[in-house]
Amino acid sequence: MSDPIEGKIGAISETAMASWKMHFQTALAERDETMLPELISNARRAIVQRTEELSGQQDFQQEKTELWEALNSLQTLQSLIRNRSR
Repeated sequence: MSDPIEGKIGAISETAMASWKMHFQTALAERDETMLPELISNARRAIVQRTEELSGQQDFQQEKTELWEALNSLQTLQSLIRNRSR
């Protein structure tokens, strides 16, 4: 018999992971550079929120790694945009 509370926590966790990934992928896919600053900001906010949710938890190591990689990618993207506008 499965634990219904654990199932709900798992579903919430998957939804939260999908949320930051959606924001991240939207920023990466955007081609209009005027939209990118806002999309990068939205993605960062979602990633930081998810990082805070996972803080202190031993599980989710794979997702924690993905979160840090996503933040680094957003930083790189932002740097590229800055350099192109000079």
